[in-house]
Amino acid sequence: MKIGRQLIGKTVAVTYVDPNYGKIELAKLKRGRAALATWTEYGVVHDVSEGVLILIHSIGKLCPDDATADEVCCTAIPEDIVETMVVLSPETDTKG
Repeated sequence: MKIGRQLIGKTVAVTYVDPNYGKIELAKLKRGRAALATWTEYGVVHDVSEGVLILIHSIGKLCPDDATADEVCCTAIPEDIVETMVVLSPETDTKG
């Protein structure tokens, strides 16, 4: 799936397929795309370059006053294996 750069900074749910490994009886072995594992990751789109999506899940700072992050938890996902992407929006107050 081609992912547009307009999604940078958006919070998303990305579902992608991945190689699958496991022991199974030959008669129960799935074929084709059904044999692939499926993952759903939630995070903020940080970058889309060279066919790779960088999805940030969390950011850590040693001190709250630090201007830059010390550490991030992220996933690099090739665009080619992305099945779906849903842009998540903040919940609005419906109480009026």
